Amino acid sequence: MKSNKVLVIGFLVLVSIPIIMVLASIFFPAKFEVKRSIEIEATPTEIFPYVNNMRNWIKWTPWNVEVDSTVEYSFSGPLKGVGSQQLWEADEIGNGIMTIQESVEPDSLTYNVIFNENYEMDGKFSFTSIGTNKTRVTWTMMGQTGFAPNRKIMASLMDEKMGIDREKGLKNLKQFVEGLE
Repeated sequence: MKSNKVLVIGFLVLVSIPIIMVLASIFFPAKFEVKRSIEIEATPTEIFPYVNNMRNWIKWTPWNVEVDSTVEYSFSGPLKGVGSQQLWEADEIGNGIMTIQESVEPDSLTYNVIFNENYEMDGKFSFTSIGTNKTRVTWTMMGQTGFAPNRKIMASLMDEKMGIDREKGLKNLKQFVEGLE
């Protein structure tokens, strides 16, 4: 009799977990935005080419062979600007495709990323001159979580996790651009 009671309690716990997740996810946002900025000792015109050309991203992006030694990049479309694409395949960071959607030299750039064929986000770079030879570069990622409870709950953690990657990428970009002078 006691083993039946344990089975019933175990069953109720297993059934209640998804229900609790769905109910809890109602209170989580359906979209997210992660934004980080850095100041770089260069003009927007000097920085912009390193973001506008997908082949240059591998020089400063935080997702490279240091993170996943199996990553392989390929490129498609124009060398730079709208339609330029970076594709990658990797064991740890997964597969994806990134496409420049809008390029307003030297002010801003927007792009779209699709991870593992099922998760899509948009990104934006803004370049603001804040002095004779200084630029504030702002990197923003935005995405929709839809109605999936697991994605809505994960979105609440995006600022911390994705923020770290944006900060690292911006620091790499700063070191790369300032190192060229």
